[in-house]
Amino acid sequence: MSSCSDVQTCIGSFLRAPEEALSVVDLESLCSAAKLLLERAEARLVAAQQEPAVPAEEEPAEEERRKEAGRVLFKEKRYAEAIEEWIAADKKATNRDAKLLSNLAAAYLALDKFVGAAMYAAEATDVDPTWWKGHYYRGQALLRMTKNKPPSLAMGERLEQATKAFKRCRASSSLPPDRIPEIEHQIDAANKIGLNMTTVCQQQ
Repeated sequence: MSSCSDVQTCIGSFLRAPEEALSVVDLESLCSAAKLLLERAEARLVAAQQEPAVPAEEEPAEEERRKEAGRVLFKEKRYAEAIEEWIAADKKATNRDAKLLSNLAAAYLALDKFVGAAMYAAEATDVDPTWWKGHYYRGQALLRMTKNKPPSLAMGERLEQATKAFKRCRASSSLPPDRIPEIEHQIDAANKIGLNMTTVCQQQ
């Protein structure tokens, strides 16, 4: 079963937070998570109703065609269309593909849809914990969720999760050695923002 850990974290943080600690930012994040889940469910329902049945022996070819179409669209910066193709490929897959899921995370990041990016990145790490891009995009999505946001318990929790994601990325066996300095920089950036946010929260 695929993971929705970042959506659950968002909802869990909202439910655990005392009333006076809640903010418009927290409510917006919760609404974004719920909206994304609804959009995914509706997209799958529409696809199931509209797409003609594909013989079982043709499904692998259809999956690969969708993946390649998504790659072409992504290179052309047509991210929303790439997402449609990759979701269709994921639907056709007998076994979920961590690389495909991390591609979806990258496309959502390119559209500044951080909840969707974090969700698909988490699903990629569930499918293959050694695939570095799943951890990387999850860290990126969580870190960017905190950009220009006021300090809060929810933001602090996301920064902590982002740091953990980047550390898992650094420890991944699939991470190319030449990407290690970049990951180290991301860890330092997340730690620095987290320290500043903690200081501000303590002064309030």
